[in-house]
Amino acid sequence: PSHTELIAEKLARRGYVVVNATYRLAPAARYPAPVEDLQQALRWMRGHAAGLRLDPARIGLWGYSAGAHLVSLIGLLAPGDALHDPEVRVRAIVAGGVPADMRKFRGGTLVPAFLGEKWSADSKIYRESSPVCHVRPDSPPVFLYHGGADRLVRPDQAIGLKAALDAAGVRNELYLMPGHDVAQAG
Repeated sequence: PSHTELIAEKLARRGYVVVNATYRLAPAARYPAPVEDLQQALRWMRGHAAGLRLDPARIGLWGYSAGAHLVSLIGLLAPGDALHDPEVRVRAIVAGGVPADMRKFRGGTLVPAFLGEKWSADSKIYRESSPVCHVRPDSPPVFLYHGGADRLVRPDQAIGLKAALDAAGVRNELYLMPGHDVAQAG
C-alpha cells in the first residue's frame, strides 16, 4: 500500500470516514483539471453522505505535496474566486509540503507544465492557482507540516502560507520537521 493508503487505514481504524480521491496529473492534464476532479469527488461525497455514514458538515481535506496544493486551494477558495464551488466547502485542511505560492516557482518545467504557461510577474493563472492568494478571515483552520530541508518545495512556502493565515486571523499551526527532506516528510 502507498503512504496515503497507510494513513487512510490508520484514520479509518480510529473511526474516520476516509475517501482517497485521485485526480488527473500534469502534463497530460493541466490546471484547473485536477482541482475540478477533487471538487467532483467532494460533491460525490456530499451526495452519498448517508450511505458513507459521514456528516457533510464535517469534511476535512488532507494532501501532501501536489495534493497539499490542491486541497489547500480548494479549501481556501471563496465566493468571487474563479473556481469557487459552494458545494465543496470544507471544515479543515491538513497540508504537508504545500506549494502554497505558485508565483515563487519562476523556473523549471513542472509548474509551467501544470499551469500551461511560463512564469511572468503579471500572470493571472500563477496568482489564481496559489492557495496563499485565497486566504480570508473565514477560511477553515489549517494544519501545515513541512520538511525543514525540503529542496523540492522549500519551507518558505509553508511559512508564507502561515503568515497569510495569521494576518487574516485564521486558526492554523505549522510544524517544521528539522532536517527532513521531501522523501522523509510525507
